[in-house]
Amino acid sequence: MQGTPKTMQLNPIYKNVINEVKSFLEERVNLLTNEGIDKSRVILDPGFGFGKTFEHNIDLLQNIESFQSLNLPMLVGLSRKSFIRKILSGDHDDHLSGSISAAIFSVLKGAKILRVHDVKETQSALKIIHVAQSTT
Repeated sequence: MQGTPKTMQLNPIYKNVINEVKSFLEERVNLLTNEGIDKSRVILDPGFGFGKTFEHNIDLLQNIESFQSLNLPMLVGLSRKSFIRKILSGDHDDHLSGSISAAIFSVLKGAKILRVHDVKETQSALKIIHVAQSTT
């Protein structure tokens, strides 16, 4: 996130959002471990929607697997984000399918934890993906 919660959306600027967010997370992990926090207690969150433009969020989503190199579990919070609604041409009623699609994509690309509003629906979709990927 750039700025404060009050100013983060005013004019976020990244030269390379993936590298900059990744570097920020690496710095924070190093700070925590230097303070004695075990890495097993750390979860990464690339911060979708926090101080990022539509384009930044798309770039993060398209490259979400790049955070796997940090070797820590990743949490993503994509549920009902405005950039998803924008992809769907502002259709507020269709946020559920967009949120679930983004969640599934993120899990397939390495996310281990999801923050969602629609737990039952997301869980049902993930069950189908799990079964489809299972080998017998």
